[in-house]
Amino acid sequence: MVEAVVRSKNGLHARPAGMVVEQAVRHGGEVVLIKEGIRCNAKSILNIMGLGLAQGDRIAIAAEGEGGLRTENLLKSIIEGIEE
Repeated sequence: MVEAVVRSKNGLHARPAGMVVEQAVRHGGEVVLIKEGIRCNAKSILNIMGLGLAQGDRIAIAAEGEGGLRTENLLKSIIEGIEE
């Protein structure tokens, strides 16, 4: 599990959420985002948008199975790399 901080002043809106989903779907195992104990399926844009991630929010990313750490780090780079 890795932690990420939402950097974008607009939060994690539809475009970056779609990028997260795209990469999460490529991972064979379960991928979840966790905010304040609330878990959501990272393969569902509606679930991600439902978290209401705003600038400065800290989330955990967990990907199970082979390549899980690589997927976690990739999603972290997407979430922290969007600064618009």
